[in-house]
Amino acid sequence: MPPPPPILIRHHKGRIMAQGGIHIVFYVAGPTSQLAPSVRLSLDAYRRFVGTDTLCLYADLEGDWQELDSHGWEVTWKNLFRPQRAHVSLLGNESIPSEFGFDYDGKDPGDEFFRDRPNAVSTASFWLPMSFLGSHGPDRIRGLAVELGSLLPFSSGHAGLSFNAPFHIAGVMEAVSKEAFQYPGLDILELSRESWEIGTRVRVPHWLTFLGDPVLKEVGGIEALRARLHAPGTTVEAIDPQRAVITLGPAPTTGEEGQPLPAYRELARVLEPWAYHPKSCPGFSPEDAFLRWERRFLD
Repeated sequence: MPPPPPILIRHHKGRIMAQGGIHIVFYVAGPTSQLAPSVRLSLDAYRRFVGTDTLCLYADLEGDWQELDSHGWEVTWKNLFRPQRAHVSLLGNESIPSEFGFDYDGKDPGDEFFRDRPNAVSTASFWLPMSFLGSHGPDRIRGLAVELGSLLPFSSGHAGLSFNAPFHIAGVMEAVSKEAFQYPGLDILELSRESWEIGTRVRVPHWLTFLGDPVLKEVGGIEALRARLHAPGTTVEAIDPQRAVITLGPAPTTGEEGQPLPAYRELARVLEPWAYHPKSCPGFSPEDAFLRWERRFLD
């Protein structure tokens, strides 16, 4: 199966505002102080996959990008192990969006600061370029995602194609929303906002969907889930007795040219009782189209 073609959304002056990428995301409940060692192991695994020198920039406490030299790594490990709130952002180069990236937003849900945000969770995310589907193959990328998941005590997670864009910049979300319906296989995800809301719910569907406690138990376990998923190419495999990964076919797809994506539709329907849907998306244009986007595999 040939890899998907590059997806680029440009500014009217020709600058790239967004591009398609491979996004691997895990949602983790529990104190960030307990998660930090696992997150460090997952970052080490990601770096081995992409090359230990690929990440070269880190965001300092003011949000400015600095060189990821030996001092930068010292700052990174210190930030990773901060109690209550830990935040680490690393990039592969100065271009925005970067094809490579790592982001960890650690939260301590038991801290008084989060008392009014009961659905806040920690998130760990990893970016790869779409070109890796051709140069590395989907099996190796799936293997990386499963390895990362095995290292993190996730409640849920996903991996697949997504719009890689600096959504905090004015006009970027609007530009992406105008192109999004051409590529239903790509997700639009703002972790800085959604990590406060998702809790133990699941964001579906993606090429890979990771289920842990409590959703896997509530859906009836691995065998019950297998019995409900019949689309050709869909598999459900155990990571350990409490966690599983659902794979929709041999490789992710953009869903271009009216592809019906029956496996994605089936999984969306099966997991809908546990699904997380943002109520709104600032900048998505027109505003009433966002609900259609979120329900594109349900209606």
